[in-house]
Amino acid sequence: MSLRARKDRRRRRLGSIDGLERRLCLAAHIAGDSNIYATIQAAVDAALPGATITVDAGTYPELVSIFKTLTIRGAQAGVDGRSNLRNDPAGESIVSGEVFPDLTQSTGFYIHANDVTIDGFTVEGNSSATYGAGIVIAPGQFGTHIVNNVIQNNITGIYLANSSSTDAALIQHNLIQSNNNVGTNYGRGTYTDGDVSGGSLTNVIIDGNMFTRNLGAENVEAAISFEALSASQSNITVSNNVFDVNGKALLAYNVDGLTFSGNIVAWCRDTTSAGVRFEGGDTNITITDNT
Repeated sequence: MSLRARKDRRRRRLGSIDGLERRLCLAAHIAGDSNIYATIQAAVDAALPGATITVDAGTYPELVSIFKTLTIRGAQAGVDGRSNLRNDPAGESIVSGEVFPDLTQSTGFYIHANDVTIDGFTVEGNSSATYGAGIVIAPGQFGTHIVNNVIQNNITGIYLANSSSTDAALIQHNLIQSNNNVGTNYGRGTYTDGDVSGGSLTNVIIDGNMFTRNLGAENVEAAISFEALSASQSNITVSNNVFDVNGKALLAYNVDGLTFSGNIVAWCRDTTSAGVRFEGGDTNITITDNT
């Protein structure tokens, strides 16, 4: 090999190494800020309220705590979580939770602010009872948008809260699957009760998602559970979702004003119940145009 060829080969090799090092260093970015943040949490802490954060593809073993209004966009932001384009983990921003000393993994996103958007992530691996879901909306918050995510292999997929009658929570275009890690309320794709919601849940839209293999103990749990025994739950729309191989599609206690419309419900595994189950205290329920 000539000297020039050896130099060219060395340049290409060093360029590849340099590119790899740059990719490994890149993590999170705040729109309008030239800094590169090594973790999502560092970007969240540095961002001003209302900012947009973008996160590179890769795996982030973090508990991301959000205490201000932000839009956080993963590498697949804007790409429907149900799409075949989401089959390559290498292209995903994966938030897998902080690893605790007992080797359990925390919640991925803990949302303790209003009007937060989580778009285009894979959130997986929650196995710790701390908070208890892949994504937790803290009690009393409102206006959360959880869109275009893959939420899988957690205790529960999402802990749901929304306290505003004018600023809706939106759960849309997500793949929510196999959330069966053992823990409190496990086996649910989306779950709420009086403690989780903060005593009042209202104005929720769960639209255009895929729920599959959320089963829990003995294959009986519901993909979507509204389980407040005494707290207020109202003005809820569950529409255009596909439910396949869950214990049940929906379980509701004490809901006033729920519309269940345009959904497909298949192969529910709870053989002693129904695909859509209403317990006590439900009023003003509308069920239309489902399969």
